[in-house]
Amino acid sequence: MQPPASLALLGAACCWTVAAAGSVPRGVGPEFVSYYQNKDSFTCIANPSITIPWDRRDELEAILKQLKDGHNPDLKDEGVKAAVQAYEDYAAREASADQLEFLESDVREILKEDDETNGVNWKAFDELRDDTDILYNFDAYIPPFIRGVIHDKLRVIRKWLMDNGMIADEAKTGTESSAAKAAREAVEAADQELGNKERELQQEKTDLDKDYGPSGIFRSLKGKCAEIDAGEYTYELCWLDKTLQKSKKGHAATNMGNFDRIEIAMADEDERVDGRSLGSGPRMVLRYENGQTCWNGPQRKTNVWLGCAEKEEIWRVSEAEKCVYKMEVGTPAACEDQEPATKDSGKDEL
Repeated sequence: MQPPASLALLGAACCWTVAAAGSVPRGVGPEFVSYYQNKDSFTCIANPSITIPWDRRDELEAILKQLKDGHNPDLKDEGVKAAVQAYEDYAAREASADQLEFLESDVREILKEDDETNGVNWKAFDELRDDTDILYNFDAYIPPFIRGVIHDKLRVIRKWLMDNGMIADEAKTGTESSAAKAAREAVEAADQELGNKERELQQEKTDLDKDYGPSGIFRSLKGKCAEIDAGEYTYELCWLDKTLQKSKKGHAATNMGNFDRIEIAMADEDERVDGRSLGSGPRMVLRYENGQTCWNGPQRKTNVWLGCAEKEEIWRVSEAEKCVYKMEVGTPAACEDQEPATKDSGKDEL
């Protein structure tokens, strides 16, 4: 087998020293001692057909490099000058050969067929649901030395983004950047505010469609309640909402009906001394339906009869029939055609 061209060149360069082989001349600096001591070895590689062991080649290269770096140009030794010039030519050619080999290795790396260990693992991408994932492996086609430079730049940019709170640090799991957190919280707050406004709008629309009586006379009573004590219970009327029966013994309250509609019915009652009477004639009645179911009976309901009075107050509560309650209530809203009832009205008539 023929030796590499570089080794043959090194052997040819060294053969210039054969004529000067021998002992170390006087006046030669220490940097040339190794050179003169190994001149016999250089003679052995004067023939390009001789194979030089790799470790021996490295040693000879080191000696020649030391000779080149430390020789005295004024030294009258043609063998040394020739050896230095030959080594410089050899070193230049070696550098060109290494660079060419380096570029060729990159080309071979790029041209390698993709598989599980090189380039893009197409088999793995076939198993992914998102076809765009291939875009994140574009650097598989970049030569290693260029890839390293790109990754270094990306690390610098990423660190700057993390330091300025633009992206989260992956090392801190479960966290997010301050800018991302502020943006997310702003969006959540806006969504919540929008939801609240939409609910308020829907409530207003529902309220506009609700029956508040003639000319909306009961709208001012919305959200108000009135109570009266009667025996073991306290009865409560919440206008246009519900009626309740509350036990004074601590039991749970009983729903006597939920507001359903407003009707006109004929009343026929005698006048009372205290004036708290429905009298006779058409009266407004608030129907409260679908209350709590009675024991072995129907669902409770309450008919709230309205009489004219100076303020909202419950006059009387009675059970007209099983699970059907009658509540007589005074309110200024019922005074369109009636004189308001007062405690002294009966006395005035007397």
